[in-house]
Amino acid sequence: MATFKIPSIDLLWEEGKRVVLRFPATIASSFGLFMLALISINLEVPDQQDFWIIKAMLVVSLGLALFTALHCWLERQSLPEGQKAGIIGGFVALLLLYFWLLPDSHEFSVRDGSRHAIFVIVVHLLVAFLPFLARKEDKSFWYFNLMLFGRVLMTIIYCQVLSYGILGALGAVHFLFTLNIHWKVYMYIGLFINILLNTFIFLSGVPENYEDLEEIEEFPIALKLFAQYIFMPLITLYGVILYAYGLMILFSWSLPKGIVIPLMIGFCLASMFGLVLVYPVRERAGNQWIKIFSQVFYIAILPLMLLYFVAIGYRVSQYGITADRYFVIIAGLWLVGIALYFIISKQKRIIFIPLTLSVVGLFSVVGPWSAYSVGAYSQSKRFAEIVTRTGILTDGKFDLAKKRAKKISEKDDKELREIGEYLLMQGQITALQPYFKEDLSRSAMKSDKKNDKKNEKKRFSYQDYMVLIGEQEPNSEKEKYGETQHLYAQKEDWQKVEGYQYLLSFSFANYADKKVQSEIKQFTVGKLKLALSIDYKTNKFIVESAGKEIATLNMQPTFNNITKTTKKSQISQGEMTIQHEGSKHKISLQIESVSIRKNLTNDTFDLISSINGVVLIKITE
Repeated sequence: MATFKIPSIDLLWEEGKRVVLRFPATIASSFGLFMLALISINLEVPDQQDFWIIKAMLVVSLGLALFTALHCWLERQSLPEGQKAGIIGGFVALLLLYFWLLPDSHEFSVRDGSRHAIFVIVVHLLVAFLPFLARKEDKSFWYFNLMLFGRVLMTIIYCQVLSYGILGALGAVHFLFTLNIHWKVYMYIGLFINILLNTFIFLSGVPENYEDLEEIEEFPIALKLFAQYIFMPLITLYGVILYAYGLMILFSWSLPKGIVIPLMIGFCLASMFGLVLVYPVRERAGNQWIKIFSQVFYIAILPLMLLYFVAIGYRVSQYGITADRYFVIIAGLWLVGIALYFIISKQKRIIFIPLTLSVVGLFSVVGPWSAYSVGAYSQSKRFAEIVTRTGILTDGKFDLAKKRAKKISEKDDKELREIGEYLLMQGQITALQPYFKEDLSRSAMKSDKKNDKKNEKKRFSYQDYMVLIGEQEPNSEKEKYGETQHLYAQKEDWQKVEGYQYLLSFSFANYADKKVQSEIKQFTVGKLKLALSIDYKTNKFIVESAGKEIATLNMQPTFNNITKTTKKSQISQGEMTIQHEGSKHKISLQIESVSIRKNLTNDTFDLISSINGVVLIKITE
């Protein structure tokens, strides 16, 4: 009779040592990510100068997959240990260089985020194919990735069940025994399980004997049934729908809808995935349908790709190339290349799919041919065509000193705004520098001070762009205010209100950002009628009783004092409390949160965007 044995501590220790010795750089990356996450939690509300932590977490998380792929590749190479260590060290230096090249928070753009996302995809693809590079081991490659996929699912289930179980137990102890367990304890445990333990569980199941995988003859029957009777019929259904839509477009002689692009990408990738699922049994008796489906699919994909390129080509002709459209174009070219490879090639190696996808991914985000460079060139060319055709430039440039006299059509006006918005989001507004006298590398609108390092770090804003192209007047009310700061009072579990009669909650929002008096909040307490409001011109909080003003509390000194002494958002309740006491009343204004905007003319925070809190009132008359 079989008996169940709990793994001993010695066995777990030996398994842990095996994983550390096999994947030392990966474990180091996991530990580094865990420590950085702990630091980030303890900062609570990181300031901009703490952005290095976010950058470090991005880089270290990239190292998790990168070093896993490298370790798997190196253990199949006949190289001295010193040379292997040198290769790992070289990639450590490469990641340090990447950390140094990543911009700070004030310059981090959509471009940087999307490029990092592509890097993440590429390094995960490396784990899939790098150990089999330059080796004709397609079956080993397939089984290796099947085991990795299964390991990922198992790791997720293990870690989620464990983390929710332990955190749930802590919550039960907290409520049942009234023990005050700090919220950080929950975070520490969650991070330990989902970063460190997660990494160990996954790595412990990465296959080691690569050559033995080639000898495996067993194939999961459930996988074959899923692919043959569920996945492939669904893929065929989507293919029929896309072909029917293509014929409708052809006969109606109309342009395809934009949604056809993601549908086409999803259809092609899902079909390839389905064919890869049953790759090892394609030559076995009774599986002739796999070969037939494969040949039909790759041939059938080519006419559909014509529909694909017509759809994206129409949008490019209208609005030029952007980074997103570049990715769509290059994805389509890759799909056509894969289809032609499997139609023409006699080898038909499936490793070709992740290998070429990783190369195309790197190609699309690095170099002068990247999505960002091509997109910036296309949009700046489109910008040049509009300003030249409309004749709104003065001596070939926008001149802030001369108000734009010539009006342009609403369509051209909209396109100029969209081009500027796109390039600002991509952090590439300097692509338009030839058309402006002002320096677009930083906001010339915000400060005329020289050698002002604080202002040099301010990113060129959309408002600055609108002013320069003549869409807004400089020094208007909208340009008068810049950075918004959010302040939050740290709340205690209890609050003493002795000495007061009434507690009134309030919430005001200055949606128009104008310096006018706010909407009056009315309260009726028995026979007593109370009212609260804010005068945004003076930033004074007004309390009225029976229609008469009984107290005015000036909030401006409080805001100025806080913003000059700290950059953090979490403020003590005492600093966010304003007291007022008269002969017949006593008032305590306790601000819980407030959003205030900086006045660029005098470097103070005074325009309130939103505010909420409570007012404690005692009236003796």
